[in-house]
Formats: sequence, structure tokens, C-alpha cells
Amino acid sequence: MASKLERFDAALRQLTGRTDEPIAPSNRVTIFMVQSPIDVARLFGKGGNYVGGFYSSIAGASYAIVPPFIVQETGENGFAEGVLLHEYAHHFVSENQSILYPIWLNEGFAEFVSTARFEKNGSIGLGLPGQWRGWQLTHQVSVPAEMLVDSQAYFARRELAFDQFYPRAWLLYHMLTFEASREGQLAAYAGALSRGLNDRDAAIAAFGDLRQLELDLQSYGRKVTMPYYLIKGETLRPAQVNVRELSKEDAEAMPFWMRIRRGLEEGNAEPLAVEVRAMAARNPTSAFVQTILGMAEFEADHVDAALAAADTAIAIDPMAIEAHVLKGRAMLAKASRNGATPVEWNAVRAAFLKANAIDPDHPQPLFLYYASFLSQGFKPTGNALQALSRALELAPYDRVIREELAESQVSRAQFEEAKSTIRMLMRDPHSPLGGARIRAVMEKLDERNAEGTRKLLEMSNEEFKAKQEKGDPDSGAGREAAA
Repeated sequence: MASKLERFDAALRQLTGRTDEPIAPSNRVTIFMVQSPIDVARLFGKGGNYVGGFYSSIAGASYAIVPPFIVQETGENGFAEGVLLHEYAHHFVSENQSILYPIWLNEGFAEFVSTARFEKNGSIGLGLPGQWRGWQLTHQVSVPAEMLVDSQAYFARRELAFDQFYPRAWLLYHMLTFEASREGQLAAYAGALSRGLNDRDAAIAAFGDLRQLELDLQSYGRKVTMPYYLIKGETLRPAQVNVRELSKEDAEAMPFWMRIRRGLEEGNAEPLAVEVRAMAARNPTSAFVQTILGMAEFEADHVDAALAAADTAIAIDPMAIEAHVLKGRAMLAKASRNGATPVEWNAVRAAFLKANAIDPDHPQPLFLYYASFLSQGFKPTGNALQALSRALELAPYDRVIREELAESQVSRAQFEEAKSTIRMLMRDPHSPLGGARIRAVMEKLDERNAEGTRKLLEMSNEEFKAKQEKGDPDSGAGREAAA
């Protein structure tokens, strides 16, 4: 599977013209293959009944959860393997995009490449129709083009239109890629989005009349054959794959790591910590197991126990980077609660500097080093500001780091820089409410209103919605198009 994914990655880079830069281990995506589709839905949580797999981009901790399948070296993929390629495509995009694209474009591209066919001669076909989606294209249209390109309109009817959204997104992306009469429109659309137009206006600017777009889309979908890209095998330069078998101890810890990485629902942290303690007691010599124990204790708010487990892991393996990050987080939590002395605050930062020395390209130690100054109530130093900027360079997809950098820039009256930093979040493909909050931030930045900007950046999406419903001036207008 790993070798196949590397070939797939090489094909995506050739398709999009992106170079293959070295990626630090902490910035690679972790793929969890679970035992059944039921496990995928359970891990997704609320609303996961129809989820085949999912991906989350987090600084230093991006992951995908996919259902099981038998890897085929050649031929077309089945549904489950297509899910893996689909989720990997999301990771590929998140690592390389400069703006957030509307949900149809995100999903359309992921569908477009997820049907990859791996030929015996090493070539890879991209853009083939997915057989598992075909029936959805032949049914009555429930997601017309006008809804497809308007994220807010789609979210308003998502429950009724979910089944058809993915194949229709694939079809629109395919048509805009291969239909000669629409050559250049996809690039024009991306340009309109980058200028700040909302989803619908950008679509009209690039594609013209949306009713005609729908008619053309229906006609295109009736084609007997569809073109696709063929990437020649001899032109691919996949990275080398290293495989190692997990020890019995580490294998036992893996399901717990997956649950912690996914995020725990309220009330689940303490029971999980109890389970992990029992598992760790059976495996006292594994640095990975002790790190997972520390993570579980941290999630359950047992900071001293988390710190002890991190120290145990580091004693076993002094280069265990995640144990070092965990130690710093636990020390930061203790210092923030207990009124730490300057010496203790220096020790917190020393922990993050140690982690950074082990892995200079891990974004979390850099970000947490910066955050330690705020937690102490101190103005961040120049080094801390550089660490924050570097963290975003390494994890441009992480909205927490991006919003923190924007707030830092506003505190230094760097309003234009803050607008450049935050602009890409105006269009959150999975949260129209989050996008509206950022558009309100952009309004405050236009006004050079530092305090109003700070309040909005520190506000949750739910708080923002409540304030808008009350007409609170702190919430701004959140207009659709922002400069």
C-alpha cells in the first residue's frame, strides 16, 4: 500500500506541476486502516453514518481513517481503496494550497484522482469515471450546478443532496478539465476566488450563466466515453518506502493512539485513561506506549501523570519527539495553572527548544514556544514571533496557527499582513459559519479596528453566530465578499 501511495503521490505532483520537496516525519499524514466501515463511522462520530473515510489536517498530526481493503498492484480501484486515495488527495491539497477552495472543488479534485488506474507497465490513469458513483449520475438531478458551486446553498440542503454531491462535483471538475469549449475556466475560477469573490460570484465570473452550465453538465454526463490523463510510468519518481513491523507492544497501543488523534468526546477521556494505564502496565519498556499513556493522561487532565509518562518515554528513547512535545505541553499546562516562577517558565520553553532541536520542522514545538509567552502574560520575543511564522510555513493548513499569527500581526498594527494571513480562511469548505466569522474579521481589518479584530479571532463560531443573531456590533456583518 505504501509503495502504491508513493506512486500516486508522484503522479499527483506531475499532474499539478508541484515539486517533491523533502517532508519531515512530523508533517506526513498518518493513515489508519480500521477493521470495518462501521469503525470509520464510529470514529467520525455524529453524522458519520454515511462517511466512507475522512481526513483531518492538524499541525504535526494530520491523519486519515479509511476502511479495510486488499491492495491490488494493478487495475482500477474498488470503493475502499478509492476512499484512501480520495483522503490522501485532500492531504496533498492541504499541504500545497494558498487559499481554501469551495467544497465542490475540494471534493471534485479528490474524486477525480481517487479513481486512479494503475497499469502493469507502471503508468497511472487519472480522471476515470468511478464505477461506484455511476448510478448516482443517472438519477434525477438533486444537486444542480447552481447549488454545486454555492457552498451555502448546498449546506442548506445537504441532507437531501449528499448522495449526488460527490459524483456531480467529479463531473463538473472533469468537464472543466477536458471540455475544449471551457478551456481556461478552472484557472479563471481559482483566480476569482483568490481575489476574494464569494463562491457563486466567482463561478459566474468564470463559467458564465449557471443555468447553461447545468445544461452543459447534463449533456457532458451522457457521454459514452470519457477522456482521462495517462501519466507514463517511466516519468514517475516515487520516494523510497521503508517498512517495519510493529512490535507487539506498539501494536497494542495503536488503537488508543488513533482514538486520541481523532479527538475524544466529552466524558470519554477518563475511561480511556483507565484502559491505557492497564495496557501500559503490561508494556513498561516501550517509549511509544509510554507516550500514548502520557497523551491519555493529558486528555483526562492528569497533568502530573502525563509529565511522568513523558519522562519515562524519554528515558527509554531520548529522541522520542512526541514524548518531548508532550512533556512541554504538560509543563506549560502546569505553569499556566500554578503561577510559575520565571525559572519554571524558562524550563517550559527549554522543553520546546529541546523538541525543536530533535525535529526542527515539527510545527508544534515552534507554536507552543510562542504560546508560552502569552500564557505567562509576556510580550512574545522576536525569536518567538519567528517561531510562530515558521510554524505556519510548515503547517499552512492549520487554522489555529494561522489565526494566532493574524492576531499577533494585528497587535503590532500590521493590518495588511494580517489580511494576507487570514484571507484564505474566508472560504471554509466545511464550515460556512467559520467563513462568515473570518469575513467579519476582514471587515474589522479594513477599518483598522484592532480590538474588534481580536474579539472576533478569539470568538468561537458558535459565539459568533449567537452574537450575529442578537445584532451585536462585535460580530460585524460577515459579508459574502471581502477585499
